[in-house]
Amino acid sequence: MVLGITKHIPEILIQHGQVNLPWLGTLSIVKKPANIDWINGQIQAPYSEVLFNTSNSDTLYFENYLVERFNITLDESTKMVEQFSKLCYSSLEKNETVNFPNLGKLMRDENQHIYFIAEVNNSISNAFGLPAVSFRPILRDKIQAIKQSSSATGITEGVTNFENNKQKKIANIEKYYLAASVVFFVIMLSVCINYFVIKPQHSIKALPTHVNMPPIKEKENTQHNTLLDELDDELASTTPSKIAKMGISTEKRILPHSLPKDEIKKNNSIEQLDEKKPLITQKKLIIIVSAFKENSNADNFLSSIKEQGYDTYSDVKGNLTRVGVSVNYDSPTEKANILKKMRNQFNKDAWILKS
Repeated sequence: MVLGITKHIPEILIQHGQVNLPWLGTLSIVKKPANIDWINGQIQAPYSEVLFNTSNSDTLYFENYLVERFNITLDESTKMVEQFSKLCYSSLEKNETVNFPNLGKLMRDENQHIYFIAEVNNSISNAFGLPAVSFRPILRDKIQAIKQSSSATGITEGVTNFENNKQKKIANIEKYYLAASVVFFVIMLSVCINYFVIKPQHSIKALPTHVNMPPIKEKENTQHNTLLDELDDELASTTPSKIAKMGISTEKRILPHSLPKDEIKKNNSIEQLDEKKPLITQKKLIIIVSAFKENSNADNFLSSIKEQGYDTYSDVKGNLTRVGVSVNYDSPTEKANILKKMRNQFNKDAWILKS
């Protein structure tokens, strides 16, 4: 009987506008005018909205309705309403939901506050029996213009042509983006190849294999020959005894200008051949033989390498100090032999850092 009185609450709200629930609050109706919802595209007729307030009123609409409905006394109806409110309050304390048919439901939030959620379609929302009307704005696009301007027989053809042109434009745009993507990919690929592959190879400079001696200038030869001629004239005016005391040899000296032209050309050609012969230069070889975390260990190992007569090399790579030997070599065979010797003498895992 107590729980069954919830179905009478909507009727009481329509007749009197509010229903008081002891210890809970008051359900009431608020009149709302007609309005237009442009976002959702709806025209809402005047309606009544059900609200809940936690404050109680002194009205006895609920109790008087039960007296007339069930032919009971006012005290009995008052006890019935109080008992109903206690049951609802007990359910809310257990975090349960109290449902009111065709109206909504009461619930508690995290702060233990009671709140009401109204149903979307309840019997009181449409006071005049007019539901909300949905509408859409009237849009005029190209297809509608074609339909209005064309005759009945040409409507299909105009729409078809428009759709075909639209598809062609879309296809052309897709081709353009595809071509642009391919060009961009090719440009980026060429830049990467040039920066990471071709440029490092050009930056490696070949070591010189020989040293060309600069040619003797003709002016220097002329001055040298003039000095020799003056020395010969001075010797010619000196007696043999003085020459012997001076320790100068009296053998006849052959000067270039006193030789026949054929002999001078022959000597010059020989000198030119000698100048073109490449001079063999030695290359530096750096072999890493060990690596240490502690600098003191690296210094001790460098000292032992120096004691064995080798030039030392060291650098820092990360948190390690690499220790090596710096030697010169003339040929690949000699380089291989030196590496083999270092592995036998210091470390079997020795490796070449620079050659």
